[in-house]
Amino acid sequence: MSILGGSAGVVLALAAIDALVGAFAAALPISIVLEGLLSPALVLATLGFAGLATTWFALGPALRHSRPDVLADLKPQAGEDLPDRRRRFLPRHPLLVAQVSLSLALLIAAGLFVRMAQTALSVDFGFRADDTVLAEVDARLGGYDTAQSLRLFEDIERRLTALPGVQAASVGALVPLGMVNIGESVRRAGIPVPEGARSETPEAGRAFNAPWNAVSGSYFTAMGVLLLRGRTFSDVESYSDGASRVAILDEALARKLWPEGGAVGQHVEFVERGAAGPPATMEVVGIVASTRRELFEKELPGAVYVPFAQGAMGNVYFHVRPAAAQPDLPDAVRREIKAAVPNLPLFSARTYGTHVGGSIEYWALQLAAALFAAFGGLAMVVALVGIYGALSYAVVRRTREIGIRMAVGASAGRVVRMIVGEGLTLTLAGVAVGWVLGLGVGQVLGSLFVDLSAFHAATFTLIPIAFVAAAMTAAWQPARRATRVNPLSALRSE
Repeated sequence: MSILGGSAGVVLALAAIDALVGAFAAALPISIVLEGLLSPALVLATLGFAGLATTWFALGPALRHSRPDVLADLKPQAGEDLPDRRRRFLPRHPLLVAQVSLSLALLIAAGLFVRMAQTALSVDFGFRADDTVLAEVDARLGGYDTAQSLRLFEDIERRLTALPGVQAASVGALVPLGMVNIGESVRRAGIPVPEGARSETPEAGRAFNAPWNAVSGSYFTAMGVLLLRGRTFSDVESYSDGASRVAILDEALARKLWPEGGAVGQHVEFVERGAAGPPATMEVVGIVASTRRELFEKELPGAVYVPFAQGAMGNVYFHVRPAAAQPDLPDAVRREIKAAVPNLPLFSARTYGTHVGGSIEYWALQLAAALFAAFGGLAMVVALVGIYGALSYAVVRRTREIGIRMAVGASAGRVVRMIVGEGLTLTLAGVAVGWVLGLGVGQVLGSLFVDLSAFHAATFTLIPIAFVAAAMTAAWQPARRATRVNPLSALRSE
């Protein structure tokens, strides 16, 4: 049985891995191939673990029944399942209780991951851009150098802004929840910091790591990021490499660098390790609302924005914000870009809301929810089969006891309640332990994921209730079988 089960597991695992690779490939902009999934060593290890598990769990009963002193076992009436007084306060089937508890913990984890996936789309990232269209292009693949790309992107931005119903259009080197994130160490400018010295305060030259992006002036309007103080980038700053060096900070980074306020008009610099000469100084011309760049950020890291010309890239995203929702805007953006530069590689044009829903992080949440639900569901089926088997075996072992009870007047309902009650005791013991384990899982997930409560009332209530109901259904058939015991036959049996 172990070898057959292990073999079936290998086949199912291969099918599951193929499905996983297919889902992963659909979420990535590149092709992936996994080779060597099936090997003789893998098959032998799987079958070996299956045989080892059987040997491990069968060894205890085998040794117990092979003891040479069997007089003590022959003294009770044959066939009776008498409780061990030394274990009166322990469950009759501790392994089954452990199985129930682990199954429930897995199902609670699945429920929390489902809740997490639902919460992910409503997390406040600081952007108000669900209807903003993102169009990804790559001028390098079209054969354009940096200077040509700047002129090309400026023209495309101007044409996209002129589309009917468009409120703002801009270019940006990176996109939140994208495949690539770039960070910079930012500090106040003009503060000498000795080599190897560790600064503890911004006044002493402490640097703060923050996400970086190069954008044009309309980026904040296109992404719905509120300008709090100062101004955005001008067209000259956005597309002229020779313009004065300026920067925009978000509120979180500005508060770290200047806790007392007044960041606008100050100067910052990037800590460039290994660079020759002093770092370039940038004037802070504006402060914008804080944003998140990743799904699992518990604390706002801050952000620094520079004009696109000062961090120009060939692979960029155009952000096109409509004045009102326009379902056909992605197609209009795609046509306009192709009309402007027919040979410019255009990879995608979709709304920012669709981009967030299709991000790797959100896909990972959905995958985790599906895997935990599958593992928990499978473990639940195994636990229910275990409850059914344990109670069925108990009915066979206690046939004489049940017959005596019925002979002295016990009703069928009383016998059903006795057997179902034993199953309920096992289940409730496992559910109690599994509920506590589920709380631990919730604490771990709550520490990792932003805006997720470690305790979700519906998950911690409905799943245990459903589990208990399913366990009682599994216990019902053995209980009904117990009521069909013939008292006379049971009393005559030895």
